[in-house]
Amino acid sequence: FKGTGFGQVLVASSKFLPKNANLSISNTKQNLNLSEINFAAKKHILNMKNAASIAENLNIKFAFFLQPLMGVDNREPYGEIEEELSKGDFSQRVAYYKIARKMINEFKNQKEKKGSTCIRDISNDPFYGYKNRVYEDNGHLLGAGNNLVSKRIISELVSCKLLDGL
Repeated sequence: FKGTGFGQVLVASSKFLPKNANLSISNTKQNLNLSEINFAAKKHILNMKNAASIAENLNIKFAFFLQPLMGVDNREPYGEIEEELSKGDFSQRVAYYKIARKMINEFKNQKEKKGSTCIRDISNDPFYGYKNRVYEDNGHLLGAGNNLVSKRIISELVSCKLLDGL
């Protein structure tokens, strides 16, 4: 992430991490063990729980969606480009999503409330039946993929009654 806006945010926020966190930002692939993946998922969901609580206290509608990524979306690659992209190692991503999905389901059962809070995992099937390329790379969507995800998000927001009165 070096040189990206996200990388700058990581560097700036790293000063708040414990000195023994042993984290670095580099161009090398970092293999995380299962406990580190579990820790990351717990932190992600804790951040969403905190955001949901703040929104509730301020009477603001809140929505959280776990979105699709290649390798965890139950979709067969379409065409040569996606076939090539799908040859990567997605084991860490799969492990993360397996943990996160369980936590998100628990979070949904605890916090979701019609008309104010919507928590959904849409990572499995937003492209169901679509027979064209949706991925730019293994983590970013093309316009068609974004369009399908946005339609799914709108459908979920309607189901949660978050769009009522707009």
